[in-house]
Amino acid sequence: MTTPLYSLIEKLVEDFWVVLDREHITPWAFMTAGPLFKCTDFYGRQISYQGVEFEGSPQGVFWARFIEPFLENIIERVVTETLRLSSEKRQDPKLTLVEASTLLKSLIHRAYGRMADIDYTLRGGRKNPGKVPLRNTDSEIAGMEQFLDRRINAELAMLKPWDWVNKFYKEHPFFFWLIGFLIAAAGVFLAG
Repeated sequence: MTTPLYSLIEKLVEDFWVVLDREHITPWAFMTAGPLFKCTDFYGRQISYQGVEFEGSPQGVFWARFIEPFLENIIERVVTETLRLSSEKRQDPKLTLVEASTLLKSLIHRAYGRMADIDYTLRGGRKNPGKVPLRNTDSEIAGMEQFLDRRINAELAMLKPWDWVNKFYKEHPFFFWLIGFLIAAAGVFLAG
């Protein structure tokens, strides 16, 4: 069973996937199409190639922490938004963080799967089936899932078990004043 926030988090993750794929992964599929290929890494550095094969420097750039900063940023933004929504909608952040983690792991698998497919195509796999192996992305996926797990576990460790009491006090201080007054009145009544 999912929390009421699941569909909101799912939409958020899907929107991030669409942008990631369209702007940062799919353009690589056209690297050898002829015109100057240009893209920008997460830090704003321009990457461009023309008239070269994918194998070699372009392939090295593609697989050497090109996509990871984008994924790490998405993870950070989804975790932050999940916590904000949990607080705003009064949902258990432990449950919503687990849901966000599951959705983000799916995004991670989709990203590396798409990258492996582009790598395969650019190395001639579509023209020579069976002669070009599909790149194994298990280590990349494992590394990114470890990053995600560390981030989620850090948030879970920082959750305070009594946060709901503090929140209730901030929203309804009158009840706490009333309880204090009633205890004091009872003490005076019993003593007198």
